[in-house]
Amino acid sequence: MIIEAKIDKLDFTIKKVLLGGRLEEFKAFLSRNKVAYHNSPCYLTVHLNPTKLRRPNVIYNDTMEHNLQMNIGLLKKFLEELELYVNLEVLNVKEVHIAKDRLMEYPAETYNAPLINDQTRYKGRTKAYEINNGTTPSVFIGAENDSLNNGSSGEVNYSKDDQLESELGVDEITPLEPLEPEEIKMIGKGYSKYTGRVKLDEINLRRSERRLKGDKLLLFPHTGDKLTVADITKMIKEGTLLDTINKIYVDEKIRTIFPNKKEPTKDNDLDKFLVSSSMSRFDNLFSAMGLYQNYKEYTNSVISEDDLLLEEIYQKFVIK
Repeated sequence: MIIEAKIDKLDFTIKKVLLGGRLEEFKAFLSRNKVAYHNSPCYLTVHLNPTKLRRPNVIYNDTMEHNLQMNIGLLKKFLEELELYVNLEVLNVKEVHIAKDRLMEYPAETYNAPLINDQTRYKGRTKAYEINNGTTPSVFIGAENDSLNNGSSGEVNYSKDDQLESELGVDEITPLEPLEPEEIKMIGKGYSKYTGRVKLDEINLRRSERRLKGDKLLLFPHTGDKLTVADITKMIKEGTLLDTINKIYVDEKIRTIFPNKKEPTKDNDLDKFLVSSSMSRFDNLFSAMGLYQNYKEYTNSVISEDDLLLEEIYQKFVIK
């Protein structure tokens, strides 16, 4: 599914000495699977993107080069083949990105301001600020002294449809796994039943990505003092990986972004009406009656536009 939590990045290190005379063979194995790595004198750092593992017997085109779906079976197979080269228990995980993609009511960047405007919503030294990831403005949320590429637990939020259009040069994507009926219904007119593709300019797809390093990796079940690839494999075999990454994602989002969530106040039919789109046509009416200020104070006390947007984030990224 596109909308389920997924591991978008899994970085781990390998001591070259453990590969013996099979180093070049191992590099060829990574290249064959389109897995990038960094070569240093004593180590290889493997940058595994489970969402980009190649499906067998599929001829890829640009519309298929997205990272929206993770196939657990493919990840399991890759790790089983990896174990033929080296013991997975000695492969220490360095970084994990847990991603969620959600279809929103408005363009993804609409939700940036509510996360930035009220910094008092965050606890401790957490902060939020806008960054530019090369496509559309994004929001990074993390510890006060953290940046996009450091810190133990940060979150990046951005427009996934804009990013895919920019990076792949396409205006639609081809799902690599069949979409669930629920997803097709949510995508609506953005889904073509004739081609099976999703039109990027017809959807508002927001990605929220939790980036974990250091001690935060120990939020995952682990057998030693560090998280290893063997621990990830164990979760796959036990069928607990998806539930685990979703729980970690939700818990970290609540801890950093919704420590004191404001519940929207819509107690009666009048309140519900006043915060709906129907209220806009009454601005002139109350102004002409000389009651505009009282009217706006009342509607703002019910719920603000920012509150509504934050509530949508909460409902779609935390509850669902």
